[in-house]
Amino acid sequence: ASHVCKMDRRGKNRTDAQNRKRKKENGKQCLKMRTAMSKWIKRDCANEITSLFSKYNHFNALYMSAHKKDEKDEEYREKANKSRAGEENSHEDEEDNEAMIEKELSAGEEN
Repeated sequence: ASHVCKMDRRGKNRTDAQNRKRKKENGKQCLKMRTAMSKWIKRDCANEITSLFSKYNHFNALYMSAHKKDEKDEEYREKANKSRAGEENSHEDEEDNEAMIEKELSAGEEN
């Protein structure tokens, strides 16, 4: 950008004023291009990051849903085990109740 050809298309030397003007214009063009490039790069990076995040969120959601399913299965198993244990306990309670009733009846007969 700093170099400006001192001759015009017809091979005539340009005046210093013309050269200064051309150098200035070239600098502007260069700056425009640089800013455009940086914008494009930023945009591409942003798009890349966005796509990576969306992929991450997608897989994270899949993982979490699978995890929740595992937790639900675990909860279901625990509930099932508790209910089974509860049934076993209820049978014991019934036997205890029957024994208590028999004791009370026999005590009543003695009196």
